Amino acid sequence: MDINLAATHEAGHAVMQWLMGLEVGELVMTVGGGDASEVSTRCPRIPLPTLSDVRKRLLVLLAGNAVTLLRWSSWNDMGDWRDMITALREYLKLERGCGGG
Repeated sequence: MDINLAATHEAGHAVMQWLMGLEVGELVMTVGGGDASEVSTRCPRIPLPTLSDVRKRLLVLLAGNAVTLLRWSSWNDMGDWRDMITALREYLKLERGCGGG
């Protein structure tokens, strides 16, 4: 992955975390040649007992793709989309008070 794209994407997550009042972790990436791999912003996951908490997590996850979409016209991280679906499922499971899917 392009180093600039990876750094911009993770910075989008970090800025949104800060705006949401969440702890901002460190940016981690392995650089080799002109590419980055194993890229992440390491931050603790907040529990999702309220809709407000879900919104915060979704905004943080969307922020990475949003900033890279502006420059590279690419939805570049399917992992973030999977994490959004997981967050919604986690919240809905808690909201309904059931353990089943």
